[in-house]
Amino acid sequence: MPFAPDYAPLFEVGATAETVLAIFTEVLGPGLLGAPVRLDDNFFDLGGDSALAMAIMLEIERRFGVSLPVSLLFDGATPAAVAMALDGKRAAADGACVLLKPASPDAPAQFPGLFIIPGVHGIARPLSTIARLIDTPGAVHGLQAPGVDGAQTPLAQVEALARAYLATIRRVQPHGRFGLIGYSIGGLVALELACMMAEAGEAPPLLAVVDTLIPRACWPRRARLRVGWRRLRHHAGVLRSQKLTLAVIPYILGRIEAMRWDSRAAPSDISASLDEPLRSVYRANRRAASQYRPRRYPGPICFIEAAPGWWPTYPDILWRPLARNLTIRRAGADHLALIRLGAPDVGAALSDFFRTMLAGPLYTRGR
Repeated sequence: MPFAPDYAPLFEVGATAETVLAIFTEVLGPGLLGAPVRLDDNFFDLGGDSALAMAIMLEIERRFGVSLPVSLLFDGATPAAVAMALDGKRAAADGACVLLKPASPDAPAQFPGLFIIPGVHGIARPLSTIARLIDTPGAVHGLQAPGVDGAQTPLAQVEALARAYLATIRRVQPHGRFGLIGYSIGGLVALELACMMAEAGEAPPLLAVVDTLIPRACWPRRARLRVGWRRLRHHAGVLRSQKLTLAVIPYILGRIEAMRWDSRAAPSDISASLDEPLRSVYRANRRAASQYRPRRYPGPICFIEAAPGWWPTYPDILWRPLARNLTIRRAGADHLALIRLGAPDVGAALSDFFRTMLAGPLYTRGR
């Protein structure tokens, strides 16, 4: 199981990153030793200088209509950091809700919309890669965390985030049921929002969760033992297959890096390259997730499990006790690539789930 993807950014990047990569390649040429430019390549390591930095930023402004300070590249930023800064700056102007995919022209009146809650950085635009693959008639909106615009204080409790997102949803769709998707840490907020609505006697949303890890602090003892045993078997199998040759060194280093990342409050490449509002949202979201204790949801959940990457989510162990009925679908892309590149199998799984639920008695009774 690899734990360090070859593009290795420790934050979420969406479709913006592909355009930024293309700009870096056009201006700077190939990467180190003629290899393709990667998302985690340092600007100066690629041969960048002040004139090339200005050329990159002018091309970014031409294509995106957004200006970024050249000093971002002078700090040695990577293409991933530039893409994240772009998404963050646009998020400040987007408001609390972003239309990621419009409703079909032939969508029935009052057809329920879908709303996606983002991951740790709280911005919606990277989620467009998932939204555009969902084949349902209704519109797909991305929600943004309070604080990304710098005008509000970020919320450091999952319950407070859930209330804020629900208020935003009700401004867009005042009545009726809706579909809710939580990506990464956003899955915890989506779960809490759905539980709140069920507890209040409202018809809860149709809930899907995309590769969300339950905080370790609240794993039951039995779950800890099962996860520990599964990890032990996995690592033993990897080491056996490598026959204790030098080939095991990258694997061991990857495991160490994964543990280091999990223990950090904010990786240095994030804090160095993001504006203060996004840094604050990032820190608040991580704090909220670490303190949250999930509740059982009295409805079905569709869980999308990413391919092996930085952190396994063990949905069959950790999420099954939280849902009346849990459906697990496995994706071909890892956690980060899901929103960087999009994943057709994820789009198909979400489309099937929402179409089935919207046609079933659970929806028709609750609308």
